[in-house]
Amino acid sequence: MFVRVANLIALRKRQQRSRSEAMARLYQLEIIKLRTQLQEMSRIDRLSAARALSSDTIAHD
Repeated sequence: MFVRVANLIALRKRQQRSRSEAMARLYQLEIIKLRTQLQEMSRIDRLSAARALSSDTIAHD
């Protein structure tokens, strides 16, 4: 999932280059939205990993 979002960001950046200023701004907004989504996914993934590690530690005590 992370790779798919990262690839979409790269695609939008490439598409943005050859567009008019107004269209480039729309692409830039989408890029920002996708980056925010990627950051949120990373945060959730880190929390899940931390919880899994903590539950493993508790189970072994």
